[in-house]
Amino acid sequence: MKKGGVIMELIGYISSVFGILGTAYGLFQHFYHNQIKFYFFITKLFNRKKAVKFSVLSRATIDELDIKSLAKSVRDNYTESKKVNSSNNSITINMGDFIASINFDDFPADEFGENFSIECFVTTTNYKNAINTVDDYIDFCKFIKNKLNIDSFMYTLTIDYSKVKNPYLSADIGALKSGYIKKLLCVIDTNFISENNINDEVIISKNKLNFTSKNDIQVYKVAEKFMIV
Repeated sequence: MKKGGVIMELIGYISSVFGILGTAYGLFQHFYHNQIKFYFFITKLFNRKKAVKFSVLSRATIDELDIKSLAKSVRDNYTESKKVNSSNNSITINMGDFIASINFDDFPADEFGENFSIECFVTTTNYKNAINTVDDYIDFCKFIKNKLNIDSFMYTLTIDYSKVKNPYLSADIGALKSGYIKKLLCVIDTNFISENNINDEVIISKNKLNFTSKNDIQVYKVAEKFMIV
């Protein structure tokens, strides 16, 4: 084969490779920007060590609470837990990977609504630890729910963006200085991650993400998907 033919063949081969790579890149861009589940999958691969700051609050209605009896039940079931402080109607417990603050307001529940809460406090951590903490917190709430015969909890998950860049700001908006952005609001239907057509909404503002639901499985799924972004 002549030298010119070899060169042309090599150029043709290189063109084919670049053509395949270009097509693959185009498909990647299409799915990344248009298929939310693919977007979350790719983001999860690269952002597992990303810093996350969050809290979870669960609220319910109960008639009365013996805080000492509850503290003993927690201590007996979670042997590594440590009481931080307590009063007649509240107790703070170190559960290892999170701090649980349990509070009971002894006003009439039927007049003022939910009077019992469990709040999860955690320092800034990475995605993997955060997801494990949410899972442990939900299990803890289930334990309390069974002990106190609570019908259901209303969970509120909050992800804090006040100290980190809000990942839901697009490149164009993100180019603006934070002080110039007066208000940001995005409401997302979570039906795409639910198998039970639970149409709860994720609300994203300038400095935080909020999600409220009675479904603990949905709370975990939202944490799993949206914390990683």
